Order: sequence, then structure tokens, then C-alpha cells
Amino acid sequence: MTHVNIVRMAWSAVVIALVVALLSLAPFVGAITLTGALVPLFAYTAWRGAWLPSGMGLLLCAAAFIGSPLPRDDVPDLLLAMAAMWGVAGSILLLWRMLRPRRS
Repeated sequence: MTHVNIVRMAWSAVVIALVVALLSLAPFVGAITLTGALVPLFAYTAWRGAWLPSGMGLLLCAAAFIGSPLPRDDVPDLLLAMAAMWGVAGSILLLWRMLRPRRS
């Protein structure tokens, strides 16, 4: 992936993080769980060199998590749900890699 594509992906994720930050302020929306998917994406894009959008996205994710009306007693359940989401995604990725035909 070229640097331009990484930067585009990072800025697109910043827009999604802005929407997540705004939606997480509502007490009835579960958008806060999307920060569990966005934080690793921002870490990857920062690792590939897109520092500004990655930093902005991480700040938006932190603001979404801090500003949400989620009771602090529910934080362990939220983190467990994020870990379960990553476990399912990792299992699907592993299965896809195992079933994909090998290149000769």
C-alpha cells in the first residue's frame, strides 16, 4: 500500500471517528464500541507514517470514550465486548488465511 493510500485511509477513519465521537454522546447508541476497531487502525496508519490524522483520530476516540454517558461500572463489560469482537475478527482472518489457495 502506498503512502498516499495510507493517508487517505487515515483521514477517512478520522471522519468515522468524528461521527463515533458525536454519536457516543447519546445515551442510547452503542457507537462507543467502534473505538475498539478504530484505535488499532490509527495505530497502524501512524506506524506507516500518517501521524497527523492518526493523532487526531486517537484523540477523537479518547474523547468519545471519556465523553460517553456510559456508567463507569460498565467499562469492564465494554472492554470484554471489544475483546470478543477482536477475537471473532481474528478467528475469521485466521480461517480466511488457512482456506486461501497458496501461490506457487
